[in-house]
Amino acid sequence: MKGLSSLRGVTGLVGLDGKRIRDKKQEPLAPLLQESKLLYSEKEADIARLVGSAKVARKVLALMKQYPNGTLPELLCMDWLNESGEEYVYQAPLAGGRNTKGGLVSDFLVAQGAGWSCWFIQGDYWHTKVGTTEKNTADKTVALSQEYAGKKIELALELWEGKLYKQRDYVCQMALAGIEVGR
Repeated sequence: MKGLSSLRGVTGLVGLDGKRIRDKKQEPLAPLLQESKLLYSEKEADIARLVGSAKVARKVLALMKQYPNGTLPELLCMDWLNESGEEYVYQAPLAGGRNTKGGLVSDFLVAQGAGWSCWFIQGDYWHTKVGTTEKNTADKTVALSQEYAGKKIELALELWEGKLYKQRDYVCQMALAGIEVGR
């Protein structure tokens, strides 16, 4: 290109082995960061940023050790249910569970009066794909025809991941009242 001088090389930048830094050894910061007790783990910091609370992030990380297959939105709900003292069942098989065609697993069955409220925790990405809305509706219909431990399932609600991150207390309180908050 006319008017532009050509690049002659880049020297002196960390990681490019330029002439000026070959003799200087860079000390990694990782050991210093690991020793600091004031810093979060990276995962805890990410969760705290996402949900807006370091306290909730710590409790959710503890739950992750107990329930390694639990998703972050599920564990946020579990923490809220534990805090609220609600009786619930996690990952309850309905209509035969995963081993039966047409069976499903509810994320939570929450005791309400003489029956259960079934909470399906829906991920914003996966559960908004084409065709999943119909399956989600079918799952709710199947859940409403079931009993668990001798008690009828009276409500089936979807709790959405994005709303749980931003308004966990509100979404869970509304679900407990039988009101589904949209995406």
